[in-house]
Amino acid sequence: MEERALTPEDIGQLLQLQVRVKQGMQQDDWLYACEEEELRFILAGGGYALGLFEEEKLLGAWLLYYPIGRDDGLGDEIGLEAEKVAHFELALLDEKLRGMGLHGKMVDKLTAHCAADGRFTHILMTAHPDNKASLCAFTRRGYTVAATKQLYGGVLRSIAVKALQND
Repeated sequence: MEERALTPEDIGQLLQLQVRVKQGMQQDDWLYACEEEELRFILAGGGYALGLFEEEKLLGAWLLYYPIGRDDGLGDEIGLEAEKVAHFELALLDEKLRGMGLHGKMVDKLTAHCAADGRFTHILMTAHPDNKASLCAFTRRGYTVAATKQLYGGVLRSIAVKALQND
């Protein structure tokens, strides 16, 4: 398994992985699929993305979104300064790799990456309140559910947040 930062050249495989993962979800509204334009923005530097590859096939992807200079940050939804709060925008793991602890390891890596960046005071993620596996992967790592609200055009989401230690 190869781990590396995703680049704009990975957009095709990222979109395919997103479709495969969404099709395999227990409930359709558990994964809010990102638009291609949003993914391209993140891959071009509007965030950070890490992928897991097996024989050059993308099998896992974790994307951070940096809302700096934009008006779509979610920090204000929980009383924080939006531009100081990075988001886990997307976490995708192929079905064949689930149950191996990879999701948690990647959450740890991206949280550490975000803290080392130094521009953010907090990092957050959103998940459907019934998606216990996703919420637990974060709450086991010190994230706390701060609110449950309708986001993304009316989709119910729990917002979990973690303060970053910028050393």
